[in-house]
Amino acid sequence: MTKAIKRLKNSDSVDVFKLSNNIFKLISHTFIIPLTVCINKCLTEGYFPDELKLSRICPVYKKGPKNIPESYRPISIIPVFSKVIEIIVHDQLISYLECNGYLNISQFGFRKGKCTTDAIDALVRQILDSFENKASAQATFCDLSKAFDCVDHKELIAKLNYYGVNGIPLKFFQSYLSNRRQKVSINGNWSNEIEVRTGVPQGSVLGPLLFLVQVNDLPSSVGAKYILYADDTTFLNVHSDFDSLKNLVNSTVEEASTWFRANGFLLNESKTKNIIFSLKQKPLNNPSQNICTTVKFLGIHIDDNLTWNSHIEFISKRLCRVIFLLRRILYCVPEDYVRSLYFAFFQSIIKYGLVIWGNSSNIKDILILQKKAIRVMSKVEPLEHCKPLFIKLKIQTVINLYIYDSVVFTLKNLQSLIFSSDLHGYNTRNKNKIAIEHCRLTKTQHSHLVISQKIFNKLSNLSNKYPEKIFLIKFYDWLLENPFYALSEFLDLPERRICF
Repeated sequence: MTKAIKRLKNSDSVDVFKLSNNIFKLISHTFIIPLTVCINKCLTEGYFPDELKLSRICPVYKKGPKNIPESYRPISIIPVFSKVIEIIVHDQLISYLECNGYLNISQFGFRKGKCTTDAIDALVRQILDSFENKASAQATFCDLSKAFDCVDHKELIAKLNYYGVNGIPLKFFQSYLSNRRQKVSINGNWSNEIEVRTGVPQGSVLGPLLFLVQVNDLPSSVGAKYILYADDTTFLNVHSDFDSLKNLVNSTVEEASTWFRANGFLLNESKTKNIIFSLKQKPLNNPSQNICTTVKFLGIHIDDNLTWNSHIEFISKRLCRVIFLLRRILYCVPEDYVRSLYFAFFQSIIKYGLVIWGNSSNIKDILILQKKAIRVMSKVEPLEHCKPLFIKLKIQTVINLYIYDSVVFTLKNLQSLIFSSDLHGYNTRNKNKIAIEHCRLTKTQHSHLVISQKIFNKLSNLSNKYPEKIFLIKFYDWLLENPFYALSEFLDLPERRICF
């Protein structure tokens, strides 16, 4: 119980009982025993209190005219007591589903050890495989209208029952989903209560996991390859012939639409986008298919040739705005504060998905902007040499960040890789190196799949010298003292020079 309470996010937002997470965490020790008794009673009897099903809705302004509802985003705040119960139940349910292998392996959303980068990696791997096999791939990025609000409670209960959640646990979820209400709060004024009859509770702990259960059987109804990240659904069809590929895509969209309708979801076909990945000359674009040359997938802009130019162009504009901000505040705040702003607003933009797109030929554009930011922070002339400044500020170059993230990525996927020692029984000096699979295409050879393994091979002996966490800390510190401006600088470095 104590651990569950500690996991509550620090927040001063109050629920319908005027209780916030922060206040609850401060006073919980005074009633933790009776609270534990009450929660155990709820779990053993399969009951969720009606008083904890009332959510407070706070409209938060997004953009547009302030006098129309569409300009606001509704934020749902559920009772704090509800969150504590949900944390406990969530841990039990996710453990049950994961241990029994019920959750789809291509579902990357809301799961421990999986993230958006893993989903992007899965998509790029399949596209590169199609290139290697002299085929083309078409990805369909489905747009579902308010997917979390469309979950049918009866369907969800039936699916929980199908996966073996029955008896008292199923009774608990039936109670949890029934008789849910919400009311809007604006400037201290409250609306009337409204019953919520569909959807998983927004702002809840259990809601995202229950949504995963609802969409878990979608892939079995569609013949295409797929990548799922919560409600972001992407299908990938592969074929060497464009006409056959078009037929496969049409069949996939029809199958998916049928499943969406049967499960209460609405596919927004006008916002559903397609992109053809091919090294061949592509057919003329048919407007009815909504085919694009670039698409934004989980925050990364992907173009039809996997050059990553569109993504670099996009983040370059964002980085320019951050540099302007740094220049404006430079003489108004302490240096440590400026450095903190750099990490929060500049480096965070660079690092997102970097392991996927970091070997692009246009990465130098990001490095140029990074140097400009470093010079601004250091209050030096525009042509000042930057390597000493990177070391002084203890900031990694974008190349260093890419190298480090590539090593982390490889360590995460180490179990699926083949080592030289697996191919023969000889005790050679390369036994700890990854046996990199031969690739037909230069594009694949320059992809994150191969480059990350080449980077790791430069460190293969050192990686076995330390426990993983210690190795990564020492390697990060070594990179801080050795700023690289190009990946080739690191790869051409003799292994004896890499020591820590």
